[in-house]
Amino acid sequence: MAWIGVLTDEGVDMIAQLAGGLHTMTITGAVVGSGTWDEEDMRGATALNTQEDTAAVASSEVVTGGVKLKIRVSATSGTAYTAHEIGIMAKIDNGTAKLLSLHQDSDTGIDVPTATDSPEFFFDLVATLGISNTDNLAVSITQGLYVTQEDFEDELDLKANKEDTVLSTTLSRGRKAGSSIGTGSLAFGNDVVASGDYAVAEGVDAEASGYASQAHGCGTKASRKSVHVVGAYNVEDTNGADENQNGTFVEIVGNGQSNNSRSNARAVDFNGNEYLRRDVHVNSDKSSKDGIGIGRFFGLLAISPYSSNMSYYAGALVSHEGKAYKCITDIPFFEQWNSSHWHECGFRDVSLTVYTDSDGIAECDDPRITGNNNYSGSIILYAYGTNWFSPASEHYIVLPYKGYSDDDGFKAYFKVLRATDLSAVQNTTVRLRVYCIF
Repeated sequence: MAWIGVLTDEGVDMIAQLAGGLHTMTITGAVVGSGTWDEEDMRGATALNTQEDTAAVASSEVVTGGVKLKIRVSATSGTAYTAHEIGIMAKIDNGTAKLLSLHQDSDTGIDVPTATDSPEFFFDLVATLGISNTDNLAVSITQGLYVTQEDFEDELDLKANKEDTVLSTTLSRGRKAGSSIGTGSLAFGNDVVASGDYAVAEGVDAEASGYASQAHGCGTKASRKSVHVVGAYNVEDTNGADENQNGTFVEIVGNGQSNNSRSNARAVDFNGNEYLRRDVHVNSDKSSKDGIGIGRFFGLLAISPYSSNMSYYAGALVSHEGKAYKCITDIPFFEQWNSSHWHECGFRDVSLTVYTDSDGIAECDDPRITGNNNYSGSIILYAYGTNWFSPASEHYIVLPYKGYSDDDGFKAYFKVLRATDLSAVQNTTVRLRVYCIF
């Protein structure tokens, strides 16, 4: 098997225009066919004899006297054929792509199977084209190619032989066709967009358009400067003037279902405030009552002010103008305060006396809570300070320990610590003020 190649007459003309320094030539791609040529006819060719498929430009490298290209032929989606001819296509400025060079093996060729029979099949043709003015030469590398072990090792060798191994251009594998490409951006996955400068997009349909932003997962959007988005179908933060400015959030975790059903599980703003869509579970394997979410049973401690830059689920708690509210419908998109979507919570002040065990754990099963249906599964806010403890000679800190509802009613547990040394308060009666939402 021996491949020979020539510059076509059209190719010589394009290189001449390039040499003048007034035009740019772009190598746009390659084509592969099953036809053969008499050698004396190859220079006059303007198209393949019998084109079967397109081929990929896998890599390019400027070498002494020209440019070296790696042309990759993969398994065909059509009918199997024997590859005898390969053409490299190029254009001048914004003109029509023409046949720059023609390469053929008129003897044995390469048998190209179908993608169904051999999905991982490929073969590479390396061609060096004699082009003196490479300053105005551009090469369009085909996107969506698999990286072979040889490609990977060649790239490592190339980097190892350079003093400066810092990436100064873009990297792509699965970048969405036709999308804008940010300077120094990285795009890996399927139909991902990294249009922001120095942005990173990974996954499926992820889009990082903000400056130095990151979007990972499925359908995520990072459209403001420095924001880090993971998960699926988050609510897009569009606050801030444009993609080069900060929005509200520095980090977002999306838990949406589709492009038309977006929501956030978690978000952290630039002021350090954290917003959670559901509960916080501590010491829990999600199968036992111990460690049930403190956000549900002790949620008033962590109730955040309502934010018009946040999505909410039915049942979420917020504070607004000094009152606590419970969300009565899912709010998947940002909105200003709408009282019709919220129920104002009532309060009842209950003073309880509880007794700590040797580990400082106090069980709160007062009948005013467990015996009253209004309080079943209620949310509790504890208060602490000498005015609410007996004995009052010390300062105490009360932390939520666990809480759950069972057949006997609601059970809440606190861990009582001395504020001075954070040691457990043992065998001591303490008095707590408890607020119950109903």
